[in-house]
Amino acid sequence: MKKIKFKKVDTWSLYYTLAPVILKGLKKFRKSSRRTFPDAFESQKAWNEVLDAMIWSFKEIKKDERHSPLVKWYEKSEAGGLDPIPDAVLEAEKAYQERVQKGLDLFAANYRELWG
Repeated sequence: MKKIKFKKVDTWSLYYTLAPVILKGLKKFRKSSRRTFPDAFESQKAWNEVLDAMIWSFKEIKKDERHSPLVKWYEKSEAGGLDPIPDAVLEAEKAYQERVQKGLDLFAANYRELWG
């Protein structure tokens, strides 16, 4: 395995630094020709859905969450983001962040299942 070096700047947002590495590994793992799936899952399809949720979350983090409703609203805001944030944007942002967190939680819960 190749030796990995981190600079101090890489640790300022370690989650952002690690996201592309984890994302690449998850994508490769998802495409691999695994013949098994964890006992906690009823089928390969169910396991793949969990992997897809993990991949989506790390992809969003890698993209600096550019699909975030709040980021999109801010970019379109004529007042430079100083105007009040609409409730609909806040609700959409909450749902978005919950989806990101769900994928991260699934990654943590299934970390030791990433083999095969």
